Amino acid sequence: MVATPGIIEGGKNEKLLNFKLGEMISFCDFVIIIGEHNKQAILNGLKNKHSKAQIFTCKTIEIAKQHFKLLNTNDNLLLLNDLPDDYS
Repeated sequence: MVATPGIIEGGKNEKLLNFKLGEMISFCDFVIIIGEHNKQAILNGLKNKHSKAQIFTCKTIEIAKQHFKLLNTNDNLLLLNDLPDDYS
């Protein structure tokens, strides 16, 4: 499981960076996209790699945490770029 708002402050390459991020996390069973800022670029990257992930979108990390209960023993969780809510 990966929970992320994406790569923030990537400058002119931000959309491309987040598209590539979506491709890189496409192997995960669960992807949680936090906030709206990079949502579409990440979704496009996931789609480009034909990801089979269950995808959740949440406004805040607090809401995203509700999905952590999907994890089983020995599963892994990567919190990528946990930022304050004003970036979400």
